[in-house]
Amino acid sequence: MFYFLNFNEMDNVITRECDFFKEMISKIKTMETQIKSMQDGNLTCRNKWMNGEEVMQKLGISKRTLQNYRDCGILPHSIVGGKFYYSFNDIEGLMKGNYYSTKR
Repeated sequence: MFYFLNFNEMDNVITRECDFFKEMISKIKTMETQIKSMQDGNLTCRNKWMNGEEVMQKLGISKRTLQNYRDCGILPHSIVGGKFYYSFNDIEGLMKGNYYSTKR
């Protein structure tokens, strides 16, 4: 959100007491916390996208198998500039959905 000041109107002056200022400080603190977490390696990437090569390597599958997953709707994808991209969350969901624990 951008806020442009019009110096001809006194009611648009930002002070420490105004809600806009408090909201901006809150957002800055949130961003600071997220940046520190990323630097420490503690923040998981919620919206990371992977290309086909990365997915094939991660899942240990061939190009044809990956195409089959797309064609059958097993793995959702996006196409940008003729290149396929896959959400990390979707890949993780596929892995979790096909997880079988051994019972002894």
